[in-house]
Amino acid sequence: MKHQPTKLTVEDLEEFTSMIKNQDFRLAKAMVEGVLATIDTDEDTAHLLAVEVKSEEATYDITVAREDFIDTLEQNLPHYVKEEEYEQCRRIVDTLDELKESTLSTMIENLLEEKSKK
Repeated sequence: MKHQPTKLTVEDLEEFTSMIKNQDFRLAKAMVEGVLATIDTDEDTAHLLAVEVKSEEATYDITVAREDFIDTLEQNLPHYVKEEEYEQCRRIVDTLDELKESTLSTMIENLLEEKSKK
């Protein structure tokens, strides 16, 4: 089943901006859950949040591209440490290790392929 983004309703963009500035854990959680749910799929992007802004009667979709999964997880790991979500911290770290190993393997394969063409 495809991952459903976290739905978040705010009165206005100022409220959402405040959540970002205050490092609201709900945002970090939505980002991490979205990435982790998308890792083992063939999706190019993870759909993280659907932010409904009441004052604008609009919904903004927040996504992250697969090539940014590592950065997204690394940026949000400290929030999980702060919240003492240690089981999820372990899962994030394990996923980061797998992604980095996979990225390194792909880079090496590409270099070897380029070298063999010469």
